[in-house]
Amino acid sequence: MLLCLSILVPVAIVGAQASQPQYFAGTGHWYQVVEIPSYTWVYARDAAASAGGYLACIESQEENSFVASILPNVYSACLGGYEQNGNFTWAWITGELWGYTNWNSATNEPNDGSGNPPQDILLMNGVLSLQPVGTWDDCDSLASGGPALCYVVEYNSDPGCKFGNALRFDGVDDSVAIPIAALNGLPQGTVEAWVKFDTLSLANNTDQSILRRAGYCIGDLRLAKEVSSGPNGDRFYLSLDAGMTRLDSKTIASVSTFIHVAGTWDGSYWRIYINGTAEDSFPSTITLTTNNDMRVYVGNVPVCPPALPEAFKGQIDEIRISNVVRTPAEFCLTGECTPDANTIALLHFNEHSPDTVFDASGNNNRGIIYGATRISCDFICGDANGSGTVNISDAVYLIAYIFSGGPAPEPLLAGDANCSGSVNISDAVYLIAYIFSGGPAPCEGCK
Repeated sequence: MLLCLSILVPVAIVGAQASQPQYFAGTGHWYQVVEIPSYTWVYARDAAASAGGYLACIESQEENSFVASILPNVYSACLGGYEQNGNFTWAWITGELWGYTNWNSATNEPNDGSGNPPQDILLMNGVLSLQPVGTWDDCDSLASGGPALCYVVEYNSDPGCKFGNALRFDGVDDSVAIPIAALNGLPQGTVEAWVKFDTLSLANNTDQSILRRAGYCIGDLRLAKEVSSGPNGDRFYLSLDAGMTRLDSKTIASVSTFIHVAGTWDGSYWRIYINGTAEDSFPSTITLTTNNDMRVYVGNVPVCPPALPEAFKGQIDEIRISNVVRTPAEFCLTGECTPDANTIALLHFNEHSPDTVFDASGNNNRGIIYGATRISCDFICGDANGSGTVNISDAVYLIAYIFSGGPAPEPLLAGDANCSGSVNISDAVYLIAYIFSGGPAPCEGCK
């Protein structure tokens, strides 16, 4: 029987990092590997759930082979299988049918180890294991460290976006610049964003900037995550007055989970909020200066020299800047932000432009993309040209892409009409059959 059934709130573990989610056409799901130096199965289960997914549940040899193929160089990885009652009755945490198995027969798995403690959760043997890659073993649910240095999260839909589409930043030099003085002279205001980290520790060992108002490395507002090795490691902070004053969150950042971060100022107090909860405040009459040499940067501050990087690695979605103090009830916690008379800039990141982020506030405070890449989560399967419907123009679009160097579907997955895992002429043929001959709908084979 699983030894610990209590729901624990996942906390950040230094050194954790998540791979980019990988799509598998055989299930229509996404899979992400989270590498972590020490954890329990219960932690992995709860962390996967908080990220909007679940520990991977394997139902076929094809799915098992795919998951094994994306494992990094580790001995083994936690999956979502567990022993229900201590007598080798196994189940998946999702309640999916326990049918396909790939136990390692060479060691007679599952063998319950020595039986003390019970071996009650499922591991997949990884690249560095002495056992065949992809075979299964049973292990102790409360064990930490040891051979299992990662776990695999399965998502039913693309986890790269919070609402609509998003931008991915590489942790090196990607950024978005709003080339106007959007925060000039505001006596009160609110900045907010949704963020998800791919890793908490960067090679350059620096903070990860979410949003900053700055000139040449010097500014009067910064919303960021502290470097892991700092005194407040992996906490969020809001700094003002060129960093002389700082507010720190109580929440510790974690990978592979979207977190809402906000900062407000009203001329009397500055406050930082995490997921709608105020976590620190500071009495201050400091307000933002009027300085046309300053810009608002998202994800990094490219004007700073390489010695002072603040690059963000992961996804950022729904940036909103307001000239009023918003309450948690007004934050964008349950859906896309909506503009109002107090919105200065609102960046949904939903457009398909490769170099421009449009401002939904109506104030034309567009952002310029430097290196960050699009994550397209809202799409219709078969809608290759992004028109919002599937028709013959999508087949023509695919033919131009395949044979004439035309633009690719965005996301590329939208063009995979037959759910084969790649985009080729068979997808155009599939669409033509669907449109004119009553063939199966796009992606019907994924369902």
